[in-house]
Amino acid sequence: STLLASSAASDVYKRQERQFITRNEPNKLIINKTDLLWDEYVQSGKLMNGILPSAEYCARNLQLSPHYFSDLLKFETGKNIYEYFQQKRFETSKRMLSDKNNTTALVADKLGFSNVQYFSSLFKKITGVAPNEYRISQN
Repeated sequence: STLLASSAASDVYKRQERQFITRNEPNKLIINKTDLLWDEYVQSGKLMNGILPSAEYCARNLQLSPHYFSDLLKFETGKNIYEYFQQKRFETSKRMLSDKNNTTALVADKLGFSNVQYFSSLFKKITGVAPNEYRISQN
């Protein structure tokens, strides 16, 4: 019974994978729309509470099912939704730090980090440089 269920799940995944492969351009459009949705989410201040967008939130805004959206995101990017938005969070932090008017504290706050020290240590761990050093190197 477990082997049968595993085989059935594998068949479903293969069908979904084929579906994603044949929809290459529409998939990229969905990822681009997801990135725009991310930008809107950040600009609206919703991220300031530290909660990343959920699959349900994205799917609703993209008029997809949450399961389909999650599978498509994983197929196209190799990342689950949490990993994808954490990556976007750090890409956004770099972009924001490139603007000399944005302090490290402001960036940490806008991107929903609990405090500037936590943001700074995570930023340095991921990029190899402290946020203030990054800011100086970009300006």
